[in-house]
Amino acid sequence: MKKPLIDAGIAMPAVVRNLCLCVLPSIAAGLVGGCGGGGGNSSNSAAGFINSPSTVNAATSVAVYPAGSANSNSSRIFMPVTAVGTQMLPSALPLILDSGSAGITMYAQAIFPSSMVSSSGFVFPTGATSIQYNGITVTNVQGTKSFSGTQQTGNLGFATVTFGANSELTTASVPIFFYFSILNTFTSPPTPVTTLPSYQGIFGINTAGNAIVVSGNGAPTLSICNLQSTSTCHQVSPLRYLSYGAGINTGFMLSPATLQPTCDISTWNGCTQANIFTVGLTDSSESGFASEQLTCPGNQPSGSSNGISVCQPAQFSTISDITTSQSFSMPVAFDTGTPHNSISVPAASSASFPATIAAGTGISIATASGFNFNYTAGAPSTTSYTQITQNTSFASIIGIDFFTNHSFFVDFTTSKEGFQ
Repeated sequence: MKKPLIDAGIAMPAVVRNLCLCVLPSIAAGLVGGCGGGGGNSSNSAAGFINSPSTVNAATSVAVYPAGSANSNSSRIFMPVTAVGTQMLPSALPLILDSGSAGITMYAQAIFPSSMVSSSGFVFPTGATSIQYNGITVTNVQGTKSFSGTQQTGNLGFATVTFGANSELTTASVPIFFYFSILNTFTSPPTPVTTLPSYQGIFGINTAGNAIVVSGNGAPTLSICNLQSTSTCHQVSPLRYLSYGAGINTGFMLSPATLQPTCDISTWNGCTQANIFTVGLTDSSESGFASEQLTCPGNQPSGSSNGISVCQPAQFSTISDITTSQSFSMPVAFDTGTPHNSISVPAASSASFPATIAAGTGISIATASGFNFNYTAGAPSTTSYTQITQNTSFASIIGIDFFTNHSFFVDFTTSKEGFQ
């Protein structure tokens, strides 16, 4: 059954996008012992669980699932999570691989027994400020995390996370937002999503810091979530919680993703694994890309995590309607978490730029790197569909369609992104 769900999108004030996701049941998978690629581990427990973070000594391929659909609304790249803490998951959790947000969120009821959590929240023993379960710590810090069109409510927790279809890499203990309910904020007033999505969470990998908001208060100053956090704090990419060998930069690269419109992500091997996601970058791997520096000073929140800058993922580009020759400059984010394109038109250009983009219209995105992304807008049922929002200062979003034909990297160490 298909139902309207909400896009992961950019975890910042964002344009409203009329998007939906397909209900995708969990991927059936087992935990494969050890790590693949360049990820070695210094110690494993007797049960075969990984107790220390993977060390990325070379560019390491991680198998993901690029899944499409007939109407494109469920077109995403999914990151399988095969273990959380010491808990080997009988069915891997398919999380949306999202370059438009930072941090991991997981549907709590997929991890914990009903005696511990329900749609009303976690059950804490009297006087307890945290609970432990299979190597997972859940704190009594409850908050919300907002995306475009959705707001998750849950608790801040911590655990190691093993990810990739073949359990390629494992993080150190990472902040996880264990959500137990979702509001649809496309409606006014917001309404509960009573049938929760089966995608089980979001694996946000961008360079920003995204807030878990406690008691309705934001945090303009970067405050990375930790065990001492009691108020609003920020999650950052889980890729920052790996170890990197000499000469290997923190970051990721995505190769072109062939979406599989007929695959069944609900069954093990129902979709073909794709080694299109690479963790760890070198000067050699970035060679041949058109690259640009990310904006780090002045970003809200600004600061660094483990000495690596937290940067704004949306960079200024020139957006042009090739048919009418109208153009303007606007921050643009390249976002795997969005199944369509969403162009935000500033007030100064709203009178001249078309209010709607018809199928067949040529669009050009000229980045500061010198790379131009030219595409033809499609119908609402396609990944090249382009929505227009007038009179706004929010970032424009180039979604999954870009990633089906182009390579993209983000180097956290050097604060660069690149296109090919």
